Amino acid sequence: MNGLESFTNGPESTGETFAHWRNRLIEHLRSAPPIDPGPEGNAQRALVESLRAILIAQIDARLDRLESRTEAIDAVGESLNPPVSDAS
Repeated sequence: MNGLESFTNGPESTGETFAHWRNRLIEHLRSAPPIDPGPEGNAQRALVESLRAILIAQIDARLDRLESRTEAIDAVGESLNPPVSDAS
């Protein structure tokens, strides 16, 4: 798999931690090649790059909130099902 295909099923599909998967996704988006603006030139390129930066910031913020919620859900799950100790 290459490109965004490797991100479609989330970190569970690759065995990564959420933080590693998230950082890899954001880096992939940031390293994408520039879009050819066509005959409009630099103004359109600047607009596209600005929109890309906004999109990456939005994705990063949403993934941050998702990671926080996932950690909170995991903490609740662990408190409801504490690990069983092998005290013999």
